[in-house]
Amino acid sequence: MGLAVKLRMIAAVLLCFTAVVVQNLKTFTATHGPFNPGLFMLDNSATFSNGALQLTPNSAYERRLVAMPLENQSGRAMLRQPFKLREWEQGYNKKLDRVASFNSSFLFSVCPLGRNTTPGEGLAFIITQPFKYWLPSKSFGQYLGLTNINTDGDPANSLVAIEFDNVKQEFDPDANHVGLNINSIISNVTSSLTPLGIELAPDGEASTDGVVVFGVGGSVVSRGNSLAA
Repeated sequence: MGLAVKLRMIAAVLLCFTAVVVQNLKTFTATHGPFNPGLFMLDNSATFSNGALQLTPNSAYERRLVAMPLENQSGRAMLRQPFKLREWEQGYNKKLDRVASFNSSFLFSVCPLGRNTTPGEGLAFIITQPFKYWLPSKSFGQYLGLTNINTDGDPANSLVAIEFDNVKQEFDPDANHVGLNINSIISNVTSSLTPLGIELAPDGEASTDGVVVFGVGGSVVSRGNSLAA
């Protein structure tokens, strides 16, 4: 609860965005790994390390290096290039309403720094408006870098997120789940990963062959053993 997330997105991160513009279908595809710092906006403790995107410090050495505590940390990384995901005509005609589709896949690690320690709360994949790239203050711990005690649930947050949560709060199903969040850390839909054989924050070493697909209606499809390494 509130401890630093030892989180490093490693290897390749594939971001595929498909947007509808006028009558033509345009596709954008990018693969990151190693990451190109020029393509991202970083906030708070987020940084790049050894070609990977690191949202918070993950060792006592880094803590001394950057004079930053490991506890109560959060970071955010946003693509600099915005994407138009929805388009409609003035006056709103539902028949002309067009919504883009996209998919993103990535590898990440969130685990304890050592034995008898608690891992960070998790992380979230976020979609928000271009001017909302900054990190809310005190958004560490259960807020997953999305909101804070004052802003949680506010429609002005203008965000949709998929959370990967490994610490149970009173509103969570367990300490190993994914959730669909809209403007709040209280998920609209959740699904435990334990029955699917996936563990977000394993105690020891684990493979990175886990796959989670969040489908229509909050359905979850999985493959593999773990989403951490």
